[in-house]
Amino acid sequence: MIYIIDTNVLLDYPQVVEDKENAIIISTGVLKELDGLKKHINPDISTHARRAAIYISKNMDNLRWYDCEKFELNKLPVDDQLIQIGKDADGTVITNDIYLKVRCIIQGVKTKGYSPKDDYTGVYYWYVDSIENEKDQENLSLLLNENILPPEIILCENQYLIIKEKSTDKTIKIYVMKNGIPEEVENKKIKNQWIDYIYPRNSEQTCLFNALNNKDNTIIYAGGKYGTGY
Repeated sequence: MIYIIDTNVLLDYPQVVEDKENAIIISTGVLKELDGLKKHINPDISTHARRAAIYISKNMDNLRWYDCEKFELNKLPVDDQLIQIGKDADGTVITNDIYLKVRCIIQGVKTKGYSPKDDYTGVYYWYVDSIENEKDQENLSLLLNENILPPEIILCENQYLIIKEKSTDKTIKIYVMKNGIPEEVENKKIKNQWIDYIYPRNSEQTCLFNALNNKDNTIIYAGGKYGTGY
């Protein structure tokens, strides 16, 4: 199958470019949209755009490209470009934009949506070798001392980062992304009116307690198998 990827899919699910079962086409029009969104006023959108660019750069050899210069000379919008590419390549436009889907159907272009195979959990796990791996040592030091994340780790706003020692699976530190900056998460207790204080029992519960203690969070969802603590 030939898939032509829309910008909204790359923003939400950049792992689509890792699909090796199908031919993935990225147009220069979509690349320009992503580049512009890196400077978006909304930090979530700019973060997602940078994350998509990293995924694309890591999978360059697996991707196909479509030069949209001829479309741009005629000032053709990106959605129209994708429809035309779908016709030219006899491919499927991958988009979660319902309006674009309908336009594809009307013009006889195949289309489908995309959702990830792995559910978003709100937590990113970073396994490091803090003893023997010099690169891990440098990256960890930058985060601990200067609050700078490695370029391959891009977190969404309010997403948690649990750093674990690779050899022992022990948690080293926990961070949460706030206003584009990783903030260290403290292991805080919660006052309970019936049984006094309750304490988190693992790293995941520490993240949940942090979210519950944050008055700026108006909606919190926590799900998992009962009895596991996750």
